[in-house]
Amino acid sequence: MKEHSYAYLHIKETDLPGHDNKPHVKKEMLEYIDKTLFKYLKKIAPPKGIKVVVTADHSTPCRLKNHSADPVPVLFYNNSIPKEKKFNEKEAKKGSLGRIQGGDLFKKVKFKK
Repeated sequence: MKEHSYAYLHIKETDLPGHDNKPHVKKEMLEYIDKTLFKYLKKIAPPKGIKVVVTADHSTPCRLKNHSADPVPVLFYNNSIPKEKKFNEKEAKKGSLGRIQGGDLFKKVKFKK
């Protein structure tokens, strides 16, 4: 059996409301993902030593109805308690990862390619 050092999960449902200028729908989808997916990940990741990185492949501000080059927050979970209490752009600016380029993400969080 081949071992994998990471899995990629792309959730499109948060991008579509950005294109449609529906901020309330985008907020509801993010809250739903937080309650379901992350609740599940919190149960399985720590006991199995699974590292989790949460981010976006791009920003899609509702006001633009399109992708932008705006920075996106990154959350790296490795079974430690984060000092940040919220996961958003404002809090991410204070985080320990700093501002990084997307191509450097795996190296920064020590994932193998």
